[in-house]
Amino acid sequence: MITLTKRQKNIIRYLLELEDFIRIKNIALTFDVSERTLRYDLDIIEAYLKEIKGVLIRKPRMGIMIEDRDELKNKLKMIHLL
Repeated sequence: MITLTKRQKNIIRYLLELEDFIRIKNIALTFDVSERTLRYDLDIIEAYLKEIKGVLIRKPRMGIMIEDRDELKNKLKMIHLL
């Protein structure tokens, strides 16, 4: 099981509130980290989401988003991440 940092948990919460794609640059600015650091966090988040059957969508020039946000929110509440 992958253990998430506080920032990575906060990034997941942030992404779950969005209804559309967001660029990595914008997330990095929101969390005051470099784009490289954010990409590293997203790699870990993506692996974590795969473990719980969630999907992080990455589209070039569009950004990222979490697929099936409502279903994933329910799963994360059950494991006390949210």
